[in-house]
Amino acid sequence: MKNLHTLYQQHFPHQKSSNFFVFPIYIQANSKIGILMLKFFAIFFSLLLSVQSAATPNQKEYVVYQGRNSGFFSVAQDVLIGLAIYERGDIQGFDVSFGRVGLYYDAKKGPNWWNYYFEPICMGNRKKAKVKLVSFFNSYWSFFFDRSREENYAIIEKYIRIRPFIQKKVDDFFKTHLEGYHVISVHYRGTDKISEAPRVPYEDVLHEIHKQIKEVPLGKNYRIFLATDEALLVDYLMDKFPGRVASTSINRSLNKQPLHLSKKNRFEHGEEALIDCLLLSKGDVLIRCCSNLSMFATFFNPRMPVIKLNDSYWMKDKSQFR
Repeated sequence: MKNLHTLYQQHFPHQKSSNFFVFPIYIQANSKIGILMLKFFAIFFSLLLSVQSAATPNQKEYVVYQGRNSGFFSVAQDVLIGLAIYERGDIQGFDVSFGRVGLYYDAKKGPNWWNYYFEPICMGNRKKAKVKLVSFFNSYWSFFFDRSREENYAIIEKYIRIRPFIQKKVDDFFKTHLEGYHVISVHYRGTDKISEAPRVPYEDVLHEIHKQIKEVPLGKNYRIFLATDEALLVDYLMDKFPGRVASTSINRSLNKQPLHLSKKNRFEHGEEALIDCLLLSKGDVLIRCCSNLSMFATFFNPRMPVIKLNDSYWMKDKSQFR
């Protein structure tokens, strides 16, 4: 009896068998069925490798990221990956150009919604390069989730510039409501997130806040900065901590239906998400649910302690920043 992997190497030595997943199937070395199975797997994995190669940028390519119809920080994650592989030298250049694509595109604001909130990103030299249009960096996910918060912070500091009007709103809110306090940042992602991660009971959030209050330095007053898409949680925590909860005045769901998928107020939805993220990053500690928004808050402040209340169904958080 021989392993399929051994047979593959014997019959197809030119193929890079180390690059694919081999099922633990054992077949007779001289079996006709076995040889047919082997040929099938050889063709299948050759095609798989060619598709993977086509989806992975290389050093001679200038990558134009075109965005996708996903949440603000899901798209920002792709931008961060593109910048990281450019920084690493995997590609010759990187350009963020969404055109009229995306949940935050507003015809009144013009194409490329990334530039509504950030300075344009156009890195490297396009001359003599093969231009590659990309909408998703799926082949780099493991690379991204192996990175530390500090590494992602370094990329943000080097390449991403927030528009001054956004930064001013963040600074003004912090000065008015949070400056001088020990800030417990709380991010609760509810509504449709239940399709990706278990819903966290409000009581669990309350319990963790009480734990963090006990850690507030002696002689220091505290404030809770709450970012959430659910209006009921704002009322719940304001009732529990009168006068101590600060939250931005944004539209929130009253019926657990997500607002960011709405075609109305698209620019405002993106602005609100970014401002909440930046304010969360200013906390002395962050209590968060599974969400790309609060994940990015940890990139903006990589030294901030983080308490995470849940994980996604399909990706248990093993990396340092999750």
